[in-house]
Amino acid sequence: MNARPPCLLLIAVFARLAVAAGPDAFVVTPEWAAANGHVPVHPYDSWATAATNINDCVDLGAWRNAAYVTIHVAPGHYHLSETITNIVQKPFFLRSDNGFPNGIGDTDRDGTVLDGMGGRRILLADHYSGDPENWWQSWIKVQGFTLTNGCAASGAGGAVNMTGSHTNSASVKQGFVEPSCLVDCRLAGNVAKTGNGGAVKTRSLVLRDCELVGNTALSGSGGAVYFETLKVTAGRFSPADLGHVPGLAGCVLSNNVCKMQGGAVFSYGSIAGGAAVVSDSRFENNRATSSDNGGTAIAFSGPSGFESVDCGGGVYGCAFKGESNSSARRGLLYCRGGNITVDGCVFRDVGLLDGRGIVYSENAKTVVSNSRFLDCNGPALHGVGTLRQCLVAGGYGDGVRLVGESSVEACTIVGRLAQGSRVKVAPAILVPPMKLVGSTDVDIAAAVSVSVTNCVFWGNATIGLLDHTDGGLARFALGRSCMEGWTAADGGEGMTAADPRFADAANGDYAPRWNSPCVDTGAVLAWMDGATTDLAGNPRVKFQAPDMGAFESQATPPSTVMCFR
Repeated sequence: MNARPPCLLLIAVFARLAVAAGPDAFVVTPEWAAANGHVPVHPYDSWATAATNINDCVDLGAWRNAAYVTIHVAPGHYHLSETITNIVQKPFFLRSDNGFPNGIGDTDRDGTVLDGMGGRRILLADHYSGDPENWWQSWIKVQGFTLTNGCAASGAGGAVNMTGSHTNSASVKQGFVEPSCLVDCRLAGNVAKTGNGGAVKTRSLVLRDCELVGNTALSGSGGAVYFETLKVTAGRFSPADLGHVPGLAGCVLSNNVCKMQGGAVFSYGSIAGGAAVVSDSRFENNRATSSDNGGTAIAFSGPSGFESVDCGGGVYGCAFKGESNSSARRGLLYCRGGNITVDGCVFRDVGLLDGRGIVYSENAKTVVSNSRFLDCNGPALHGVGTLRQCLVAGGYGDGVRLVGESSVEACTIVGRLAQGSRVKVAPAILVPPMKLVGSTDVDIAAAVSVSVTNCVFWGNATIGLLDHTDGGLARFALGRSCMEGWTAADGGEGMTAADPRFADAANGDYAPRWNSPCVDTGAVLAWMDGATTDLAGNPRVKFQAPDMGAFESQATPPSTVMCFR
């Protein structure tokens, strides 16, 4: 598969690095203090003198003139009467600590609860220095908590509203070798009543190994998380300078709801490199409820002119299951623009026929690659962009629905079923206008240029190829593909309608057998090199040339034995 971008590698590096040590402060629950006659003593530097209010420890950063303070929070249920607020613009590391009362121990997410009681945010740190030399002042790390019942009556971020800091050479000099982050936290049942981000609103925060469940943006976008790009113009995302983008890694997001766009996650990017990166995360049963929404699970958007900006955002190695976009006009993943990449993902049993696709793209530079769409309803890609080396297997509706400059490369689209009474047939690729004459698999509008190369279309509900009535054939580049029902009159170089002879289609193995007409008959495409692998992770070229479809044959022709007397 394709290598991941540098920003993801950097997130992995940050996960292994520790922030330089700072002074320590300790907090216990007011209930424990009252029951045990405990009296807090400033500066709260041991369990014996621990504070009973987290905000008292946040202020220590200013009192000690230290770079930051590490705040150890004893297990317990903290019913917050006020929001934890960084009013002095001093960094802090807030961590749960099950070493209480004897020392410093491990974090305890399930045993340490910060409860907004439905009346307040849990954490507010919405400040930012426009000077890159002072970005570190906004640094905050929160690890090992359950954050629940947070409420933003106005504004964004039901549980957390945090600018967060970037990581650059200046912050490293101060001892900060990772970006602001939430680590191993559970955010559940938080609400933004009038703004975006049911649980979190941030500009540059990384969420790592977190669970976000049942959060709601009642009238805005981002049911769980809302990412908003910092409006700076230079020096932010240089990998050589340990730059980073906001995002999620290794998270689970389920049953989050918003009204507008991004049932789980919304990313608003307005500068180069400004969109969020979502990696190795799982999504299930998130929803966007408005009939004019986009992205039941994730939405990428931005201001006018954003379409020409390389925002650098993407979705990598994620799994989607049970996501329903029944009311979504713009799909499960909505890509308004900005060169979004979707790579290495698995979509299983998601989408509805009227939901306009799994990935809905309005930018021709969107690339969906190395992904599997299994028993999904609706097109894998709807709009414009590139579908590259993907498997679309089972489910109802169009395999791909294209409306502008687009390409479908090295894909296997099989077993698509009819749409029942709603539409008479279910083409493998459909480009509006939706003419559906006879048994067409492709309907090309005259003004659209679409290329299909190295693909396999087999066992879909209808066969046939093109409806030429709009004169679309002149703008349609077809080549090196195996299509059931294709005839020479349909044109195209290196085409075949012969059985692709899958290795074991009944059990989901769509690699061609050694004697398949798809073996060694594909074209070498621009993205293929010696390191490129197929969808199963095998070398893209095993024999003389690439095979048609998403999978390279791993079979070896039987040897011939000759006997002489």
